[in-house]
Amino acid sequence: MSKMVDLDELGRRIRGLRTERRMTLKQVEEIAGLSATHLSEIERGRTSPTVGALLRIARALDRDASYFIELDEMSDVAVATRDESAAKRDGKAGDRQLLTPSIPGSALFPYRVRLKAQGSYSVPTADLTRDLIVHVQKGSATVKLAGRSWTLAEQDTLQASRQDAVSIKAGDTATELLLLSTRELEIPR
Repeated sequence: MSKMVDLDELGRRIRGLRTERRMTLKQVEEIAGLSATHLSEIERGRTSPTVGALLRIARALDRDASYFIELDEMSDVAVATRDESAAKRDGKAGDRQLLTPSIPGSALFPYRVRLKAQGSYSVPTADLTRDLIVHVQKGSATVKLAGRSWTLAEQDTLQASRQDAVSIKAGDTATELLLLSTRELEIPR
């Protein structure tokens, strides 16, 4: 189980984000439906918000609630250098690399997928709850989904929303893809 912040840190994060957003307690009160007095008590670490209250505060401040309670404070910006981004290998087909660490509340996962010539990559239906974008950086690939097939050349892009499983097969040369998904993807075993 992960550790959570104490009440003082929770209040500091709420107050810090509210002032960063240049919002008054009254403005947050109107959006969150909580009294400014109660919000002030939470910000000063004198009282603990209920889960429902924390969710309403997070929504008012346009932040995921996890930002306020996770021990490690995460930023709105994620940067990963080439040394920090380790590729996960699928020995048969190629490798997949998550390009940046996650951001709380973000619904975007950027991947670089490298496929050997004629290598393939499948995205199971369970991983496609919302959207997927496939962009061919180098080479070519055939993308199959919903009973149809598209051949993408270098610099072509396909976007799919709420689809069945997607399979991607590289052409006759090694292929590099940029995949943007609204869910973290796993490498098929």
